[in-house]
Amino acid sequence: MLDSGVKDPGEARPLRCLRLTLAYDGGDYVGWQEQKSHASITSVVSQAIATMLGHEAKLVGAGRTDAGVHAVGQVAHFETTRPYPPETILRGLNGLLPAAVRVLATAEVDASFHARHSARLKEYRYHFWDAAVVPPFFTRYAWHSWTRLDAAVMDRAAAALVGTRDLTSLRAAGCVAPTPVRTVVDARVARHGAMVVLRLVAPSFLRHMVRITAGTLRQVGLGRMSPAGFAAVLAARDRAAAAITAPPHGLFLVRVVYEGEPGIPLESPPEPVLTFSLTTPYA
Repeated sequence: MLDSGVKDPGEARPLRCLRLTLAYDGGDYVGWQEQKSHASITSVVSQAIATMLGHEAKLVGAGRTDAGVHAVGQVAHFETTRPYPPETILRGLNGLLPAAVRVLATAEVDASFHARHSARLKEYRYHFWDAAVVPPFFTRYAWHSWTRLDAAVMDRAAAALVGTRDLTSLRAAGCVAPTPVRTVVDARVARHGAMVVLRLVAPSFLRHMVRITAGTLRQVGLGRMSPAGFAAVLAARDRAAAAITAPPHGLFLVRVVYEGEPGIPLESPPEPVLTFSLTTPYA
């Protein structure tokens, strides 16, 4: 624990709100949400905070990523009276966290900031790899398809998602959202060598929404469903109309945007979160 400096024990310190930007490999965790029996991202970060600051703190995340899902731009906040500068907290937490979880940035924010409620937009990307051989570096981060996917047709189909509509067809059982209506700001698919990337941007998502979308668009890419068929899946408002839920390891929470921050650049096709420079024989 760090020395907080000389201070009258009877003098109350002001309550501060700290914002964390996190990256993690979710492959060995049960997701963001804390669980009693298994390690979650929340539990390991909360433990590091408690060890460093000497008190427990409620960690609130922008999104509850599922077991096996990764992040490069998760945002969370917690409150403390400890006076350490944000950069000291960043170094201290990274010294305590496992290598699979990193704090990328820390900042002191206004008490009104809430990682989840204050978020304006979230960006997720899902990764497919459709060459015969998957490089060992990508086996944990992309869904392998033995058959080449038609990314251009997938992109045309994904356009049907943009707008505000009932997305019951893309909603997993057990979703507790009060309404299945969501507004999708961007839905695009692009190819980069053997990597095919799906990008979805929205203010909020239903449970497994991105992964069900990825599983259904894969059917389009394989030629088993047309873009019109994908639009019909959405119109059906029935989970049974969509395809399987894609496995979690291809999904990344990329970015969370708040009021006053730059928006998400949507003019360009989605890029892979991870890249691999060798194009032969994998392209």
